[in-house]
Amino acid sequence: MKSNEEYRNSIDQKVNMIICKRKRRNRFIATVTSAVTCLVLVICAVTAIPNLINKDSLIENPGSSYVDPAGSKEETDGSQPFDGFVLTAYTAAEKDGMLTASFLSEETSVVLQPNVNVLLGKYNPLMSSVPGLPFRFNTEEDCEIEVSADKGTLCRWDIQNGMVTPCGKTTSCAKGEILYWSPLAESEESAENTENMEKAVVTVTATDNGKTIGQQKITIVSNDFMYSACVGELEII
Repeated sequence: MKSNEEYRNSIDQKVNMIICKRKRRNRFIATVTSAVTCLVLVICAVTAIPNLINKDSLIENPGSSYVDPAGSKEETDGSQPFDGFVLTAYTAAEKDGMLTASFLSEETSVVLQPNVNVLLGKYNPLMSSVPGLPFRFNTEEDCEIEVSADKGTLCRWDIQNGMVTPCGKTTSCAKGEILYWSPLAESEESAENTENMEKAVVTVTATDNGKTIGQQKITIVSNDFMYSACVGELEII
C-alpha cells in the first residue's frame, strides 16, 4: 500500500495536470476570440472603403454622380423656396382724395401686407389724370413676373410723354416696374358700366424657366369710385 506522503504527491500531480489543461484551454479561447475580432474589423474596413473612395472622387471630380444618402434636397439639387414679392400700392395724398399724375412724389407708397386693407383713393377713368391705379411689382428672386387681371385691364404709362400702352388682361412685367390697373374693359365700355365693377383680382405670378414657383393675389374693391386693395397670402408652388 502507498504511504500517506505518496498518496498526497499523486493527488498534487493530478491537480497540477488539471490546472495546466485549463490554462491551455483558456489560451486557446483567447486566441480564437482575438482572431474573430480581427476578422470583424477587416470586414468593416473593407465595407467602408468604397464609400470613402466615392466621396473622395466627388471632391476631386464635381461631375461625379455620387449622392450622400444623408444629404437633404437643398444640398443635392440646390433648390431654394421662393422668397416672395414686394408689391407696392400708391395712395392719395389726402384721405378720400383722388390720385394725380404726380403720385410718385405727392402720394404715399405702401408695401402691401397680407390681409391688410389699404385705401388707395378715388379713381374715375373719365376724370382722373392717371390711366389707372398704379402698382409696383418687384422681387429679389431671379425669376420672371407675370401679372393678370380677371376684370378691367392693365396698361403701361410713360409719364414723360404721356403715352399709354394697353396690355390687355395679362402681361409680363420687369422687376420693379409699375403697371396700371383700370376698371375699363378691353372693349372700352362706358363709365356707366365701370360703376358696376365692385371687385377685381390682380394675380401676380413668378416663373422660373416656364415653371410657376410663386403666386399672390391683390383684391381691388370699389365703392362709389373709392378704391381699396388687399393682398392675399403668398402661395409657394
